[in-house]
Amino acid sequence: VSRHHIGTPPNFAPGNRAKLMAEDSHKVISAIRNRRWTVEGDTAWILYDGYLKKAPDKIGFYVAERITLEKGLIHEILVADITLPK
Repeated sequence: VSRHHIGTPPNFAPGNRAKLMAEDSHKVISAIRNRRWTVEGDTAWILYDGYLKKAPDKIGFYVAERITLEKGLIHEILVADITLPK
C-alpha cells in the first residue's frame, strides 16, 4: 500500500501498511466527521472534516482522498488536498 500526496509518486514498499497503522495522527486529531463518499468500481473518493484536539468543537481542516483497491485490498491512498478553514 502507498499513501502519498498528489504530485508525489507512490511508494509501494514492504512494511507500509504497518507504518500507516502506527501513525501518530491520533495524538492531534480528535475526530473525523461529515464523511462524503463517492464510489465507482475499485475507486473511492472521500471528503471529510477533521477536528483537532486543541479545538475539538470547530473544524480544523478539510481533506479529500482517493482510495483504490486491488484484489479487494486497499492499494493506494492519494491525498488530493488538505485545506484549512478560512
